[in-house]
Amino acid sequence: MLISASTHVPSNSTILAKLVLKGLAYQEVNLNDVKIFDVQDFRFAPNWPRQNDDYYGIIEQLKKAKIIVFATPIYWYGIPAILKSFIDRWSESLKVDTNFREAMQGKKIVLIIVGGDDPVVKGQVIIDQFKYICEFLGTRIVKLS
Repeated sequence: MLISASTHVPSNSTILAKLVLKGLAYQEVNLNDVKIFDVQDFRFAPNWPRQNDDYYGIIEQLKKAKIIVFATPIYWYGIPAILKSFIDRWSESLKVDTNFREAMQGKKIVLIIVGGDDPVVKGQVIIDQFKYICEFLGTRIVKLS
């Protein structure tokens, strides 16, 4: 599954990701083309109200994927807000979806990060962030050669 997280069209990170995935069958979600509301934190409430957006359908696709490719530009030395909002909503999935954590276990994560200002160094913060996310969920980052 390809998750594209750029608001720029055409996106260099998405173009690169599609070159990497050329010849493979995959589902693509461009976060710029869907509606995902910001997280509303109801962790300590008896229930978590369901928001009327595209998040739940995307999560069902994500849970079925074996490999998740995140294509993202470096925005101010981090990930774009649309990707951050999507990942923040995983707190909701952990609370209301009893098999979310189990469905994420063992998934392979591929990061395609594009930036123009020393991306090898300045993209490291994104790699570190995903490393912690992966440790928490039981997924792992796969390094492409």
